Amino acid sequence: MCGEASLLDVAPIFLQTLQKHKVSLPDNRTTDMARVHMLFPLSLDAMRICKEMQGVYGHGCIPSFEDTIPSSSATVGPDGKANITHTLFMSTNFIMIGFAKYGILLNLLTLGYDTLFMDNDQVIFKNPVPSLYTLYKADLYGAQDTCRRLDTHDGVLAYPDRVTINIGVLFARATGPVTRCFMNWAFTMQDSAGTPVCWDQSKFHAAMTLCMKGLQYNHMSFGFLSSEAFTSLCAGVCGCDAAGLPRIVWRGGRGDKQYADNCPPRVMKKWAAFHVACFAGHADGGKVRHMKRVMEQYEKHVGPIGGLPEDKQPMPWWTSDPWWKNFTHAS
Repeated sequence: MCGEASLLDVAPIFLQTLQKHKVSLPDNRTTDMARVHMLFPLSLDAMRICKEMQGVYGHGCIPSFEDTIPSSSATVGPDGKANITHTLFMSTNFIMIGFAKYGILLNLLTLGYDTLFMDNDQVIFKNPVPSLYTLYKADLYGAQDTCRRLDTHDGVLAYPDRVTINIGVLFARATGPVTRCFMNWAFTMQDSAGTPVCWDQSKFHAAMTLCMKGLQYNHMSFGFLSSEAFTSLCAGVCGCDAAGLPRIVWRGGRGDKQYADNCPPRVMKKWAAFHVACFAGHADGGKVRHMKRVMEQYEKHVGPIGGLPEDKQPMPWWTSDPWWKNFTHAS
């Protein structure tokens, strides 16, 4: 999902990292992840900008949610500042974006498509899809805001205490129980509409906790992605290191400055994605700076993004159904 501001500052970097990951199509042609990635513009101006960017990245611009929020005539100047005052945290438009999120996911799940949803203020270092179909067996996965050793390949029996989910990364298999749980999420959001607590992420936590109690493990399993692999600025400037960097690092991106430009290679080697979350940095260009910072450090100390052999594996969720070709420039 994207408004004008994110399309003008963070989305280009996100798409650039997707371009570095080569993938095989069902007919054995090779393309890159950006050219088969779907963006959902949330305003009419966002749709216009999205289509203008297609010539560079080849992504898809999916219609149907472009009236979620009003256009803001957002611009990004040479100082990297973007106008996002109309989508500030817990503003009316911010809450409307949450309603659009579950609408988009339900649309795809009810059509029978497994769905990997990612916020676009992320840098993608490794193609996550092959592992989601090999290592990870649960029906539904989410990333974490917390930094801890919790990487549940087979899912969990109950929602763990003191684990904060981050729905900036969600992987959902198109099963009946998963769709039912997402509908519960929608109902929970609708029940709290107009209240100060109508936040999609907190309501997701509540809905999934209740859903897991009702369905039990034999019907649906929920898992947590590694907070070291799918890491974020919520854990600190170097993401999560459950092995134990000093605690001062884990302060939502404001950690010890000695690590800001010198993240340990052993930590970076684990990165599959770095999410610049817990940080309202559109307005001052901070999100873009953090994205560029982690890209530069990774390529300097680990190697080129998309250079691993596993990044060149065929993408297992594609079928002969060419629906996505209607919206992308895949070649």
